[in-house]
Amino acid sequence: MNIKFLSSHKYLQSFSNKLITIVFLLIISSRVASAQDYFKLGCIEQDKANLDLAIKDYTKKIAEDPTFTKAYINRGLCYQDKADFDMALKDFKKAIELKPGDPAILMSLGTVYFHQKKFKEALENLEAGLKKSA
Repeated sequence: MNIKFLSSHKYLQSFSNKLITIVFLLIISSRVASAQDYFKLGCIEQDKANLDLAIKDYTKKIAEDPTFTKAYINRGLCYQDKADFDMALKDFKKAIELKPGDPAILMSLGTVYFHQKKFKEALENLEAGLKKSA
């Protein structure tokens, strides 16, 4: 049977994602999970739109390594997707503190400020992000 057909079939893709998650959870439960494991699991959950689970995993990563910028960014994006803009702003501010001038973080800050109707701050961050990315 054609493998491309099988891999593109939505049911099999869904099954595959579930299987990957189960295998990953088994690996984590069979040993002490590292902070990086929690970050990877958070990414998997975020990709599946399980935002609350992703937030918990990113929080565990941050507890183990409070300087890991990507965990703050991803958790901020989860909060943003949940329309919890105050929490998203808190994470993006911490991320920009850890990685000053990062264009993607500046753009994320601008987006959150826009949703909060803080248009001056939104414009400042969006323009700064665009300048830095050019």
